[in-house]
Parts: sequence; C-alpha cells; structure tokens
Amino acid sequence: MNPHLISCSQMNIDKSVPPGHMYQERVVRWYEFELYTESDQGYILHVDHRVEVSKGVLSIRRPGIVVTGVTSYACYSFAFDNDYDKDLEAIMPKISLTMPLLIC
Repeated sequence: MNPHLISCSQMNIDKSVPPGHMYQERVVRWYEFELYTESDQGYILHVDHRVEVSKGVLSIRRPGIVVTGVTSYACYSFAFDNDYDKDLEAIMPKISLTMPLLIC
C-alpha cells in the first residue's frame, strides 16, 4: 500500500441554498474521508439510506459508492488513492471534488 492524496477541500454552509437542497448524485472515485464541522438539517444519501451528519461525524467511503449530499452542512473532505500511480499525475490537476476550496 502506497497512499497518495488526490484532493482536500473545505465546504462551508451555503446560506444562499435552503436546507434540503440536493447536490448531484455521484459515484465515489477514490477513498474519501469527510469530517463534518457543522450541520443545519444536512444529511448524506448512501444509495438507499439516509445518514444524518453533525459536528464531529467522520464519513469514510470507498470507490464505487453512490452518494448524494443534502444541505446544509460544512465539512473537510480528503480523497486519496491507496496506491500511488505516477501515470495518473497528468490528469489529477483536472479532477475536482465538490467545491474544492482548500488545496493541501
């Protein structure tokens, strides 16, 4: 195992979007950690079940899981690949997670 950080980001609660707004469904591409720092009725849909989020909750995801975020919540997100592949370096700068605001 030779982990490689793909991206890290910070998402703040967007006051211009009302609680209950659903982000676009997506398929997790790499392993992800999301540490929630705040929530105002926010939750995550994992395929067919709802996961409430609150301050201090850590979500760990593996590639292939289908998720949809529902506002409002704030979190730090980290995506990593468990094996470093130099051939992927050319495409990594083009890849972004939802609202990347913090570059590590």
